[in-house]
Amino acid sequence: MAKWKGVILNVSPGGLKLETNLDLPEEIEISLIFDIANHSFHPTGLISWRKKEWNGYHYGIDFLEGHDQPDLIEAIKEYQRQNRA
Repeated sequence: MAKWKGVILNVSPGGLKLETNLDLPEEIEISLIFDIANHSFHPTGLISWRKKEWNGYHYGIDFLEGHDQPDLIEAIKEYQRQNRA
């Protein structure tokens, strides 16, 4: 299994927007690992769209069934509380 890194630009209970320098095709399943507010998540997602940018690629990734959506929602809320200006 190939491993690579990217930057999550935004995340929601249903998916995320990812920036990376890798040129990936649409409609492939990928396994993700990321942390939010000291909580680790390992969802599987499907690349639903991609856009070439000057510094790489942006991808829309829809989470597939089976990820822990309630825990992700709570982690997002916790992150927002910790990072209020």
